Amino acid sequence: VLVRYTSAGALDTTFDGDGKLALDLGSGFYNEVWDVTVAAGGQIVLAGSVDRDARTYIDFGAVRLNADGSREVGFGAN
Repeated sequence: VLVRYTSAGALDTTFDGDGKLALDLGSGFYNEVWDVTVAAGGQIVLAGSVDRDARTYIDFGAVRLNADGSREVGFGAN
């Protein structure tokens, strides 16, 4: 789950409509984001681990989001 707040501390409704975004990155139990960065254009990059089959195969994962919270479809394979 990723949330974005305004400078006043309220949820930023320009981000995914309500300020909150839930991402489904793997089918296992141990999906973790280790780092988040915001690019100059407002794009958000998340990096971490993705558990694709319930603890037997954990892989590196990265997702790039547009400033509005939508996935950047041109980033990586999918």
